[in-house]
Amino acid sequence: MITITLDRKNLYEKIKGIQGVAWIDTQESCLIDVKQDLIGFASTNLELFIKTYLPIENNCQDFKTCVNAKKFYEIIKNLPDDTVTLDFDNGYCLIQSGKSKFKILTGKEEYFPKFEMDDGGCDYSIFMPADKLIKALDKVLYALSDQGSINHALDNLLIKDNPMATTLEFVASDGHRLAIYTIYMPSSKYDFETDEENVYSYLITKKSALELKKFITFKNHLQMIVFKNTICFKETDEFYTRLASGTYPNYEPIIAQIIQGNNKVAVVDKESFINAVKRVSIVSHEINKTVILKFTKDQLEIKANSDIGDAAEKLDIKYNDDELIIAFNAKYLIEGISRCEKNEIELKLDTPESALYLEEKYEDGKYQYFLMPIRL
Repeated sequence: MITITLDRKNLYEKIKGIQGVAWIDTQESCLIDVKQDLIGFASTNLELFIKTYLPIENNCQDFKTCVNAKKFYEIIKNLPDDTVTLDFDNGYCLIQSGKSKFKILTGKEEYFPKFEMDDGGCDYSIFMPADKLIKALDKVLYALSDQGSINHALDNLLIKDNPMATTLEFVASDGHRLAIYTIYMPSSKYDFETDEENVYSYLITKKSALELKKFITFKNHLQMIVFKNTICFKETDEFYTRLASGTYPNYEPIIAQIIQGNNKVAVVDKESFINAVKRVSIVSHEINKTVILKFTKDQLEIKANSDIGDAAEKLDIKYNDDELIIAFNAKYLIEGISRCEKNEIELKLDTPESALYLEEKYEDGKYQYFLMPIRL
């Protein structure tokens, strides 16, 4: 018999992130891997593979076994005490905490689904604080499509690494809007040197990107390791995901044109603007959530109408250009602007048919958002 004692809260946090990706609901869906003073918990859906580790007080002999990820998670989540004891013996895992006891079947390690790793070494790796990656994902993931795009590459998160410029870009779009967050990376964070002006691009699925955001929540510093067909993010715990296929549209000439052409600037109070759009959009059309923005000198009127009725609200703003009437999807408008951190937001506009553009610069990065209008 092998006995391991763990803190329940720490164990719960480690397995919470892996049980949601289990490919099969059997006793082989969570791999338990003990190596001397570490116990590892792993799960995979064959697209991504997550493995988390906890230290154990007394060295154990190396062994591997499997349990049902969902049941194991639910048991640990609901245990009454702060300490959990795991006993592995004769094809069973005995789980004890306080006066509670559970006995669940274990499975053979060879039946755990195999996530095929790349052969050979990595192409390169980058070190970064986890909070920078969390911020980048929060700034862009909402812009990924929920329904599926005509260009399947747009269903994925684009990561663009420019070692010469020491920038790491995260790009998301559903064809109607485009969100970009650029992390400024000190050159010391790269573990290789290059004299070539290469830009490396990688695609990961929305599912993997959302799981990655959960995975890094309690991390401090990460290493991003790029392989031929997979990408890994690790501290002590490990997150692997397959790179998605496809060619991402060349958006850079388009956004360069928008940035150059959008010379009409409206400065709005972030919270006042978001709240007004929310109120007015209550009566907007259920499908496209259209709100109409009418910009006049130092004033913005927000309107919406549908079969239900109509609504309007006026805001005092800073605007000193020609009158402009333009319509947007209220949800898309709110989601993009809510990611801004400043109280005053500059909305950069051109014509009723041109995209809205906004940008915020920070000490360690830059946020950009482009939103196409709805034709009236």
